[in-house]
Amino acid sequence: CLNGTTMHHNNTTWFCGCYMKTCQDGNILTEMRPHMCCMENDTMHDDDTTWFSGCYKKTCQCGNILTDMRPYMCCMDDTTMHNNDSTWFSGCYKKSCQNGNIIADIRPQMCCEYNNTVYNENHSWKDDCKIYTCSSGTFVEDWITSQCCHICGIIRKNCETWTENCMIKTCVNGQVEEKLEPNNCCQINDTLKNCGDTWQIGCIKYICEAGAAIVDGND
Repeated sequence: CLNGTTMHHNNTTWFCGCYMKTCQDGNILTEMRPHMCCMENDTMHDDDTTWFSGCYKKTCQCGNILTDMRPYMCCMDDTTMHNNDSTWFSGCYKKSCQNGNIIADIRPQMCCEYNNTVYNENHSWKDDCKIYTCSSGTFVEDWITSQCCHICGIIRKNCETWTENCMIKTCVNGQVEEKLEPNNCCQINDTLKNCGDTWQIGCIKYICEAGAAIVDGND
């Protein structure tokens, strides 16, 4: 008999999990042996054996799993088990397991927490427009003016381009460069007209279409 990649001779017996298997004339006969073991997830435990799972002590007895809570021996923090009297760090907190209870001690002078990331004291990092430094548990922010443009509360990244009225604007090393957008606007003397704008000079009405002033009618 071929079981997986293992060959078994005729009339031989072997165990697989909580099952007893026998090879008879090329066929595998399977017999459940519930009083001989316990299956937890994909792990087999022999009868009368004891193991630990999280904060629980478990025992296999006659095919049944007996569970004994041991709250004074450990603490569960999310899905992680910590033994009694052990200490660990989570974010900006120092935690310890004491008689089954988690004692949390904030350590604000040691780190800063930002977007679920912990930064140690004096550590610096930057995004597109700012540099941040962890100082005494708080963030100190500085603008990187050579990389961004700060316009009326709006932050533009370096090399970012946007359209405002009839102008195409680009942030270049902290400075805004402008150029006329001829395809969408009309420049009449010193006045810029957006596409679709109308105006009148004398008796003639004009409309701005695709960068050109078109006669829209006469009065």
